[in-house]
Amino acid sequence: MFTTWHQRAVTRRELARLDERVLHDIGLSQSDVEQEVSKPFWRA
Repeated sequence: MFTTWHQRAVTRRELARLDERVLHDIGLSQSDVEQEVSKPFWRA
């Protein structure tokens, strides 16, 4: 469980660093990213 939480935190930090071009390429908007990175690490 701790590994999962850590991986979520790392993934969300990486997601927050992506620029608009990359987000567009993967089909996400800035608001999608903001919603995801605002979640606590224990929430999926």
